[in-house]
Amino acid sequence: MTYLLIFFITLLGWFFQGFTGFGAGVFITAVLPLFIDTKVVIVSSAVSNMIGVIYLSVKNFTKNADFKVLIPLSVGSFFGIGIGSYMLGIIPSLTLKFILGITIVLLGIYDFFIQINKLKNFKLPDNQITGYTIGLFAGVVSGLLGTSGPLFAIYLNQKIKHKEEFKLIISIAFFIQAIFRILFYVPNKNVWANFDLMFFLFSVPGVIIGVFIGDKLTKKVKVSTFKKIISISIIIIGIYLTLDSIYEAENEH
Repeated sequence: MTYLLIFFITLLGWFFQGFTGFGAGVFITAVLPLFIDTKVVIVSSAVSNMIGVIYLSVKNFTKNADFKVLIPLSVGSFFGIGIGSYMLGIIPSLTLKFILGITIVLLGIYDFFIQINKLKNFKLPDNQITGYTIGLFAGVVSGLLGTSGPLFAIYLNQKIKHKEEFKLIISIAFFIQAIFRILFYVPNKNVWANFDLMFFLFSVPGVIIGVFIGDKLTKKVKVSTFKKIISISIIIIGIYLTLDSIYEAENEH
């Protein structure tokens, strides 16, 4: 029964990410810990999720994409993941998840108003410092909680115009980040001991089926509509993280 849950929850998460370019990590790490140890989910899904981001990178590839944006995001993520991975082995994550959830809700609302041109004079600064900062915070969150999508999405949703390029760049950023996470996880015995081969084997079919269907649906949506969907998705994920942290905290008492 548990393995079927791994398959279906992963499929649903990757259907969402196949459509939007992000979100599977949040969904998987929020739902599956209700049935499986949280650290097992975070570490094991880091490996299986690489298949989904490779698929999206290949399917949405365009040589005209602004690949330079990946440099500050990746460098910032490297240092952030190092910090987050260290924290994963020694501290509880509920407080951070709650704060992150509230922050993401506020940022999602802000990005939505940007997309409907109500705050067009208040966009994120278009410079490398912003990229390094977003990468650093996204890395810490990824190493500790297994998700960084909303932070990347807010930044790239304002910086990139076309939906295919958005999905390509954010998928490559996730792939690079996943490699960094695994490199930091493996030497840390307290963390890598949580990798579950059966989790990986049952999640892979869910990743493949979900991302295939979700990516197909993206083609039917206008760019302006897609960007608003991204903003709304960020808000929903933030609410989800907040409520999930409250639920987990109540169950601990």
